[in-house]
Amino acid sequence: MKKDNKAIILTDGGICSQIAFYVLGKYLEDLGYEIKYDLTWFKKNGKDCNGVQARNYIMDVAFPELNIEIASDKEALKFEKKYAFPCKTNVPLNKLKEKMYIYGYPKERMFLLGKYAGYLKKTFNPIDKNEVEEIIKEVKNKNSCAIHVRRGDLSGYVPEYGYPPDKDYFLKAMDIIAKLAGEDVEFYLFSDEPEWVKKNLLPYVNYNCKLVNRNDSARGHLDLYIMSRCKNIIASQGSFGSFAKILNINDKSILITPTYQDFLHFSFSNIITLNQKPLGETLQLQQKNKFEKYKKWFNVTLITNIIFILITVVLSSLLFLKK
Repeated sequence: MKKDNKAIILTDGGICSQIAFYVLGKYLEDLGYEIKYDLTWFKKNGKDCNGVQARNYIMDVAFPELNIEIASDKEALKFEKKYAFPCKTNVPLNKLKEKMYIYGYPKERMFLLGKYAGYLKKTFNPIDKNEVEEIIKEVKNKNSCAIHVRRGDLSGYVPEYGYPPDKDYFLKAMDIIAKLAGEDVEFYLFSDEPEWVKKNLLPYVNYNCKLVNRNDSARGHLDLYIMSRCKNIIASQGSFGSFAKILNINDKSILITPTYQDFLHFSFSNIITLNQKPLGETLQLQQKNKFEKYKKWFNVTLITNIIFILITVVLSSLLFLKK
């Protein structure tokens, strides 16, 4: 008899987090699971880390062709009590069970974006895209480059993301794009703090620029849609610029990002990293632990090989002496 595999995935965050949770469900669905999503976070919270900007569930609007099943509050609560399956960021999603209530941030969901990138591109078709039809035509017909300036809850130091990029990062990135893509490039800027962009960035730019300031945080999927139609992308910390690259219709698009993101570099091409300032302490510690782990593994392997060589030499010598 076929196993009754079923999983409910707790979903939270903005459009990029929602996409990442969806691909996790898509992967499990391909393994034979019945998948539903728990959206209670959006009812209880639905805000950014500062509790200011809205975070609405928007997958049904951004990807209307997807068949996304939503768990009822009662069903989600029952599953959470009986089949809780916590997933930490750096712990592999393994030892799958027949029934699971998945919560947390398994890192596999980010690498799965590469696996399902083509599928996501085909289905990224917002039902309200007509509202940005004019600018979509513009970025498609020009040598366009989208710039995402993430501020808001990441405008200061955050351990998971490090320091926010300053104007020098964006100016250097713009120079690189102009050199690689041509001096006729036009930059389209998107930000959750447009006033910061007007005051701290635009006065220093020597290229044609347009600040796209028509979609609020609750309609960020439309900004993502516009960015995914630009020829190239400059990202800040966070995920928005990276997801614009993943969903980009131009396979040769260049992405410039301030920090190294392994899932991006392993899965996609034409990515340039400009580490402008030190990473956050948490990420530095993670990288140090990873280095120490591989260093320990290398030392053990080296010692084992030396011992093996010495034993081989000794045995060869003994056999030679017997002869």
